[in-house]
Amino acid sequence: MIQTSGAAVDHSLDQQISSDPAQAESPAALPARSGRSQAQVCWIWAICGFLLLAVGLVFGQTVGHEFVGFDDPGFVYENQHVTAGLTLPGLWWALTDGPFGEWCPLSTFSDMLDCEFYGVEPGGHHLTNVLLHAASSVLLFLVLLRMTGNLWPSAWVAAVFAIHPLHVESVAWVAERRDVLSGLFFMLTLGAYTFYVERPSLARYLAVTGCFALGLMAKSMLVTVPFLLLLLDYWPLARFRPSTGASRPAASGWSFGRLPRGWQLVVEKIPLIALGGVSCGIVLLTHASTRLSNPVERLSLVTRLANALVSYATYLGESFYPARLAPFYPHLGTRLPMSWVVGSLVLLVAITVVVAYCWRRMPYLLVGWLWFLGVLVPVIGLLQIGAHARADRYTYLSQIGLSIALAWSVWSFYQWRQSRQPARWRQWTLAAVSGAAVLLLAAVAWRQTSYWRNTDALWTRAVSATENNAVAHHNLGVLYFGQERTDEAIAHFREAVAVDFFDPQLIAMSHSLLADALMKQGKVDEALTHYEQAARIYPEGMIFHGKLATALGSAGRLDRAVAEWRETVRLEPTVWQARLSLADALLANGDNAAAAAECRAILDQKPNVTRAVVILGTALATEGDVDEAIPALRRALELDPQNAEAHFRLGLVLFGLGRSSSAIEHLDEAVRLQPDSAAMLWQTAWILATSPDSAVRNGARAVELATRAVQLSGHQEPHALDALAAALAETEQFPAAIATAERASALALAQGDEALAGAVDQRTRQYRQDLPYRQPVQPTSSQHAPSKSAPAAADE
Repeated sequence: MIQTSGAAVDHSLDQQISSDPAQAESPAALPARSGRSQAQVCWIWAICGFLLLAVGLVFGQTVGHEFVGFDDPGFVYENQHVTAGLTLPGLWWALTDGPFGEWCPLSTFSDMLDCEFYGVEPGGHHLTNVLLHAASSVLLFLVLLRMTGNLWPSAWVAAVFAIHPLHVESVAWVAERRDVLSGLFFMLTLGAYTFYVERPSLARYLAVTGCFALGLMAKSMLVTVPFLLLLLDYWPLARFRPSTGASRPAASGWSFGRLPRGWQLVVEKIPLIALGGVSCGIVLLTHASTRLSNPVERLSLVTRLANALVSYATYLGESFYPARLAPFYPHLGTRLPMSWVVGSLVLLVAITVVVAYCWRRMPYLLVGWLWFLGVLVPVIGLLQIGAHARADRYTYLSQIGLSIALAWSVWSFYQWRQSRQPARWRQWTLAAVSGAAVLLLAAVAWRQTSYWRNTDALWTRAVSATENNAVAHHNLGVLYFGQERTDEAIAHFREAVAVDFFDPQLIAMSHSLLADALMKQGKVDEALTHYEQAARIYPEGMIFHGKLATALGSAGRLDRAVAEWRETVRLEPTVWQARLSLADALLANGDNAAAAAECRAILDQKPNVTRAVVILGTALATEGDVDEAIPALRRALELDPQNAEAHFRLGLVLFGLGRSSSAIEHLDEAVRLQPDSAAMLWQTAWILATSPDSAVRNGARAVELATRAVQLSGHQEPHALDALAAALAETEQFPAAIATAERASALALAQGDEALAGAVDQRTRQYRQDLPYRQPVQPTSSQHAPSKSAPAAADE
């Protein structure tokens, strides 16, 4: 639409367009397009160069950007199929499944190819996106020019496509390789179709079909292309009217019998429509195999229709005023204001009435408007698959229609005025306004692109550009929590859970992560509240019940912990790790028989789970079944000789059997392997200080281990203080032993353990008599071994 002193370059072509554009000759009937002057060719090359330069200036900055933590991990840098590069298993996975069940094999292949060349360095992946977008921009210009013969409107539409802020998401986001790659094949499909229209043949039709198929393999949103081609048949290709000049498609031998011309064009598109149907079927099949139930899909049809109307109106407005753009716009569900819905409906109907009224004199209005509406149909929200109301990336191809309607309307009006009263100032005014619009859009797009430089900047922008954006706050919380910025993470998680958002899974995740952050700060009671909220909001979420169970166990609320682990196992009976955690909780709660039963169930399916063998051996030993306990614990050490808990449990069992020498070897190995376990330290110290066997006792070693246990427990574990007192008495440090024992007794009373406090007081009376404490011999017990304070080793 930019008109300069070179306006006369395509003036001869414009003169061939009649006053009724719908009757314009097809490209095949415009010989000027195949024999352009040198000046025309220079202008075409200059415009192509300008488009490449504009894309580079706006989007070139992305080469220095990072990946963002928004689909990029799943699509690229944390996806092992992709990061491995081009491999046969990876290619098969892309063809039969895809990231998140998204069937876009060609886009996935391109990501794999990037990893083959650039690895997981983001710069190369961003560069590919920029190059694909630049190529699409140039192709759009060339295709429109060949279809219409109008240089400047074609250039303006391509320029707007190249630098519009709404397209930033598609280009600057690596995970949206689908947009820019499908966009390239979209342009190639239009180009191939133009050549087919000029001279129909089977080979050229197959070229159209091939480009379309590749586009579908990049992103299935292109299913509306056959219907878009019918629009282009009306304008600018003018195929609905009989030929008055050169040979036209219907008369070329590539026809469909005696069908009316309109029906011939429809039948011509049937193979393409069928191809789109196959693509949709594949997408539905791959989604069905991987997609979990989505709470957003429960929205009523009325709610989805209302959101679709508002989204259409919003896309229209943002095309002309692209402000406050964000990577995620929350779906308001039933809270969508009715005034928005009614206003959007009135606007859309009014525009449709106007373009329908002008369909003969200004066919580009109708074509552009239906292009905009039609291309958006697959993603307008009638089939809701996410928690977003709309997305900028959906306008990548649809907005071209609006640009066409505007560009050719202004161009036609300009030509009409010039034909009646030529004036030089009009061309300069048009050039200035058109150029200013492009420059302004480019400046806004450059700034919008800068927000995609990293995850922090992206979601910070989203928070400032939108209201009540639970997703943005949640993602910032995740980011800050991973960066150890716990206070900031908590603040954003609180904002997320405060939003009345209809996606329960996301809100449950925010509650759960908020609880994780609070646990890190030692705020156990508040954390438990949020874990409970997460499990209540999304009761089918195994992970939320599991986290709640873990927190309850650490808080000593073992009965509830067991109940939550049972619920976790019920939700996911095949996840043996949950059953293992249930066994651990049962053991800690003293239900040894149930713990052993769970472990046996695990070992029947997975016989080499070390942790299950350890729990089984511990439960059997606590029940006094040492004949089975010892083989089980030895089996655990065969599976993992470095398993500290297996050494520890076996040492306690052997000590209870009076096999002190072997017992001490295993206990020493346990504390060597896990020197930060307060429970292992104080129980080993207790044995070294109080064993009736003088060959076992080692007072100095006992003092060392017990002192470390007291320090690790923050002087808040009465058993550790009790063991230290006994060790001090063994080394004849009786005043220190008495003082330590008194602290242990007071702490036990404060914690409600009166039995322990009474036992410590009895030992204190011995220390006052300068007598160390000795355990009575219990051949089949393990003294302190089965206490609930026993440590829990990591799952193996």
